[in-house]
Amino acid sequence: MARICLSLNRLKVAVIPVLALLAAGCGDSRSAKAPPLAENEASRIVPALDPVGMPRLRDSTLFELSYPAAELKGGSVKLHAGEWKDSLTPDNLREAYLTMVAHGDLNGDSLRDAVVILYTDPGSTRKFFRLIPVIASTTKEPEMLGGTVGYGAFLGDRVKPESLWIDGHRVWLRMVEPAKGDDPCCPTLWQQRTYRLVRDSLKLETTIPLGNHD
Repeated sequence: MARICLSLNRLKVAVIPVLALLAAGCGDSRSAKAPPLAENEASRIVPALDPVGMPRLRDSTLFELSYPAAELKGGSVKLHAGEWKDSLTPDNLREAYLTMVAHGDLNGDSLRDAVVILYTDPGSTRKFFRLIPVIASTTKEPEMLGGTVGYGAFLGDRVKPESLWIDGHRVWLRMVEPAKGDDPCCPTLWQQRTYRLVRDSLKLETTIPLGNHD
């Protein structure tokens, strides 16, 4: 069994860690399933102010938003406590939840925006990951920011995000994706990507191969 862990020592700003991602054997249609961010108790105790004293989007705000999910009915999903399960299907096979969150200024307005990774399972062998920006805005409460969900970037089917951070108004992501010839369940190509916010959408800026990942 391969074990995929967040590389927190690589982060450049405060990132909310999540539980380790576990990838089951290649024959398991539920492999590469990431645990919901809401289940990570540590994510609940991070203060609303980052270390430099600037307000940022609260987890409680991010956990209750609607996010784009083209593979689900209606093309979007409304989360509660960071996750969603379809109670109308047997065994709740269809589900969605956040697996990673990072905070930082994406558009240069000095507000701490956020970027999330949304995992969706439409009830098939395919498991999807999206990188989605949430743009911060001021509210009547000085230490409370509102959030507007932007258009995300599709990361792929059964990929393995490892670390996520925001620096220099860019989103930085390290992940493992399928190399040529890989079984979809077992990707081996390790890459580092950067994205930038264009209006309300994330656009891929650079992709740097980092070699094969065990």
